[in-house]
Amino acid sequence: MRTKDYNDILANVQLTSDSLVPFVDGDFIVELPLYHITGGDISNTGRTALAQFASIDLLSGVTSSDAALFITERFEPLLKTMGLDIANGVPRDFFIRTFLSGSPQEALGQPATSGVSQAFIHEYTNWKAPDDAVGVRGQMIDFSTDFSFLLPAVTIARIHSNLTIGTPRRTFLYEVDHKASFDPLPLWLRGAKHGAEVPFVFGFVDELKVFAGIPPSVSNLFKIPDQENYLALVMLTMWTNFAKTGNPNSASLTNDNVPTWTEFDPVNGSYFRFISNITSSEVTSHHLSASRVAFWTELVPALLSVSNCTQQHQRPISASLRENISVVSVMMMLTAWAFFRV
Repeated sequence: MRTKDYNDILANVQLTSDSLVPFVDGDFIVELPLYHITGGDISNTGRTALAQFASIDLLSGVTSSDAALFITERFEPLLKTMGLDIANGVPRDFFIRTFLSGSPQEALGQPATSGVSQAFIHEYTNWKAPDDAVGVRGQMIDFSTDFSFLLPAVTIARIHSNLTIGTPRRTFLYEVDHKASFDPLPLWLRGAKHGAEVPFVFGFVDELKVFAGIPPSVSNLFKIPDQENYLALVMLTMWTNFAKTGNPNSASLTNDNVPTWTEFDPVNGSYFRFISNITSSEVTSHHLSASRVAFWTELVPALLSVSNCTQQHQRPISASLRENISVVSVMMMLTAWAFFRV
């Protein structure tokens, strides 16, 4: 590979989709692991992959508004053509007629039936204030966050935890719910957008200040608040501990009154919340967005199963969801490969 000219490589790459999903090349990635895990048909290759996955510790998570930038980039221009400002929210009619006209098919890999569409409307509506434009905008972010980031993270944590029962391997799940003071855009956003944890995990090195939105001309003048410096210290310490030992906790953190990050298992559903006050008891919680996860893992497949009884030609149930989950799975296996190479 190293001896090949990159133009030759690009000329021979066959992309089957513009989606951010693993590319099954038949060599390095032979198959999508989650198709076999969720389908109950595990091949020999799948068994090898699962064994490797079960041989490592896992730390995985999401941010509270992981899909916010996607929603902004995709729909803000369209809203502007309608004379609407996303900063003021999104009309309910836009959510139903425009957003839900395409997003469910993107999530499911097949057209949504009327029953599934109604289920989406019901799940992603605040029935105390269904027409509140700010609330509707938040529901759009939640919808895309759930199928692109939340469901894959929780699903892969459950699978890993089940695979490692009775072994010394551990599973840890987190949610970042702190909006950094140095990354205020968009001003209307509440919660943490995609990648918000990265500058904290790496300790605000200069390159990541730029990544986080601080212009080079002011990066040396910008003072990060003490609370965020401490949050970064905790996160950096936890990630480093995990890389070294498979456990993010340490005596030094306990002595600083940082609550213990409890290992995840499907029964207790423990996860760690990275919030502004990292020593608060609120950082330890259970069953991340449980009702929303159950909606996608229980109700949606059941509704699709009914429709698929008369539509056998369609893709497997929730195929795109499995592809999203497979992104996480492949990333974890690549991590395992990298560790074994060190």
